[in-house]
Amino acid sequence: MEDHRDALFFWESLKIREACCVHIDAHLDTCEFELPLTSRLDEPEINCGNYLLHAIRRGVVNRVIWVIPPHLCQNQLDLSWALGELSRWNLLKITDVAEARLVEGRVEARIEGCPLTICSSGRVPELDRACLLDIDADYFLGENDEVWETPFELQERLGGLQVEAVTVAYSVQGGYTPVARRYLGNLTEMLYRGQGEGAWSYWQQLSGQIEWQEDLPAWLQAARLVTQAQGSGLTEGLAWQRAAELDAGYALEPFDLACQRWQRKDYPGARKWLQRVEWIGANYLLGLVAHSEKCHAEAVECWGKMLEAELTPAQQSHLHHLRGLAMMQQANPNGAQTEFQLALKGEPRQAGLWRELARAQAGAGLGEEAAKSFRKAIKLAPLEVASLQARLELAELYLELGQMTLLQAELRHLRSGSAPGEIGLQVERLAMKAWLRK
Repeated sequence: MEDHRDALFFWESLKIREACCVHIDAHLDTCEFELPLTSRLDEPEINCGNYLLHAIRRGVVNRVIWVIPPHLCQNQLDLSWALGELSRWNLLKITDVAEARLVEGRVEARIEGCPLTICSSGRVPELDRACLLDIDADYFLGENDEVWETPFELQERLGGLQVEAVTVAYSVQGGYTPVARRYLGNLTEMLYRGQGEGAWSYWQQLSGQIEWQEDLPAWLQAARLVTQAQGSGLTEGLAWQRAAELDAGYALEPFDLACQRWQRKDYPGARKWLQRVEWIGANYLLGLVAHSEKCHAEAVECWGKMLEAELTPAQQSHLHHLRGLAMMQQANPNGAQTEFQLALKGEPRQAGLWRELARAQAGAGLGEEAAKSFRKAIKLAPLEVASLQARLELAELYLELGQMTLLQAELRHLRSGSAPGEIGLQVERLAMKAWLRK
């Protein structure tokens, strides 16, 4: 598949329920994010970054084993890294953090109440039932897009998994897999269709271990052309044009290439490719590029252009949220406050937006209003780890306002639970500041 979200629809077409998914990917794909772009797709709220979350919520999947490439955790899988990575994808509950464990080189945790194991390909636990094997080609690539593990090595390390269904995503769309590495998806598909001998021969030819043979399939001829061009330092030209004629999957799409360069922190390269994109989505990505370069005024402008399009309330909310974050980076809390308030019109029950609004109000010197917004955020999501941080910020605000009784109430609440280590230390520091103030 070209779009990894199609894995969910494939599983549903097979009427699969409550399955264990062995998710082999450089990304967890369980975020809450809805694409803020116009789309003609059915169920546009489901995308390549959140389809696995929807699979959990729909009862298709009831356990996830996330197999990660080692460079993702700098070759050191531990609880600190795992919880930090999980918090980038989902709003963790306090109990999720408290129950997470490192067991035999694997992290055991939960997400949306679903058991989650994080491990390397050589540490997948034994399963007593058939699983869904879900593979993304970007898994095979290192930080510099080199192949760190081949599909053949992966299959060997996984051992004798019982498999109910296999899904393979190329992930060229969105820039996750470089076009020149698209063939990894083809080889993986062949391998799991029982065509391992042919796949191995193709790999040997692509990697230069044996001479090229005659009568190659079109996709392999295309892969050969772009592999050779890439090796010569050519990122476009006649070889790429010929490859696209042989297999449309090897066509150079400027937006995907811009995404790829942005993800790899090549911001000038991203801007170069975006100049060729005549689509409103270019402004969204250009805003992200500018934000990454700390050109926050430009980011605000780009996302403002997108708001002129016909968007859903949730999409408008997302863009106002981004504009507010950029304005906070500009040290413009008043402007940020306005943006967060506009964002809340589309997502009034999103605790994260209330937290951001509170921070903007505090930055603008509106202490009482900030306290109200923090309390609203905590009420909406009392069990989230982020609410512990909000309580800590609220307690600090009470100290600034001289409201010592309310401060002590927040400190008691924070001390009564199982606050993560860093927050616990901050609580004790704040308690000492309060004692000294008294």
